[in-house]
Amino acid sequence: VSQSRYGSWKAINCVRLAVQPTHDSQYGHLPHILQWLDPCVEKCEELGYYCIIDWHLIQSGTTSEADTRVREFWKDVASRYAKKAHVIFEVFNEPSQGGGEDGWIAFRDIMQTWVDFIRERAPDTVILCGNNNYDQYVRFVPANPVSGTNLGYTAHWYPTQFSGGQSTTIKTDPEYFTWCDTYYGNAALSVPVVLTEWGYSTRFQDRPSNFNDFSQGGSIWWAPLNESFGLPMKKYMDQNRHIGETAWSYDPFTGPCVIDGMVRGKDGPFTDFGLLVRDWMKELEGETFKTSDVSGLLLHLDPSNLEIDSNQNILGWNSFDIEGTPILDIDSNGVSTVICSATDYFKGTVDLSQNFTISILHSKIDGSSSDII
Repeated sequence: VSQSRYGSWKAINCVRLAVQPTHDSQYGHLPHILQWLDPCVEKCEELGYYCIIDWHLIQSGTTSEADTRVREFWKDVASRYAKKAHVIFEVFNEPSQGGGEDGWIAFRDIMQTWVDFIRERAPDTVILCGNNNYDQYVRFVPANPVSGTNLGYTAHWYPTQFSGGQSTTIKTDPEYFTWCDTYYGNAALSVPVVLTEWGYSTRFQDRPSNFNDFSQGGSIWWAPLNESFGLPMKKYMDQNRHIGETAWSYDPFTGPCVIDGMVRGKDGPFTDFGLLVRDWMKELEGETFKTSDVSGLLLHLDPSNLEIDSNQNILGWNSFDIEGTPILDIDSNGVSTVICSATDYFKGTVDLSQNFTISILHSKIDGSSSDII
């Protein structure tokens, strides 16, 4: 994130490290910590980031199995990072049990035992407490909080919580903001709240068999467009900066994805969700960064070696280092504009019996341009 092919996201001040129970079991608890968690925690400290260590359980939090898994993880991790001032503990990612307000009160008592357990090993570390129904019950917390200091609460915000679950209909800001207030905004006026997960996608990014087709059925957990979820979310959060948030996830396959793994793999271009997060970070950084209508627009290298193959109807040049779909526009005066997201050729239906003047340049983020070829 700090030194990716897309450049440094300087406005970031927190990274959530999701520790997967399956990986912890696969590698072994201590080897997993030493090989994976330690380097990430150290890197965050070096970069001046807070880091949230998230024990990424997704199951009922009321079972004896859950109690055992929580205690086995935190008995070592809490002690190991107790003196790291930049580290935050997220006790339990998503407790799945419901039960309304009474359900939260019952689970609150269980969470209290875990907080006390961690406090014995890490007296001062900030602890984030999950809540029922996959972190949807934070609205019940202010009247029934966990006891202690340096405590916060998590909320997860996806399109399924908005407008009954699966709507892709564009809503007005007041309608959207009412939902935000109900699910977590009002609670955040009384207790610290962090949206440790939020996101959306316009397709099934982690379901390759039907990733571009919503007609296949099933639960569309993150389907709405930018206008119906992402942009109102940004506007709401900009007006409520006392609420923390970490976008989920900077990953090409675990959706909703910031990086589009369906296009290229782990280094693929940004999704629509990723573009929104990237540009939001740029705004917070104080830089001007225009969002393109072409998904994934990031131009890196200056173009060179323009060639046209009239037999194959291909315009080519050496330039960009990210794959994508280019657009070639030629107006009635023979002036062309190439918008590329970002590849090194265009293959289309230009009538090569006509005369055209084609010029290509690299329009850079700082407002300057490369030489025209």
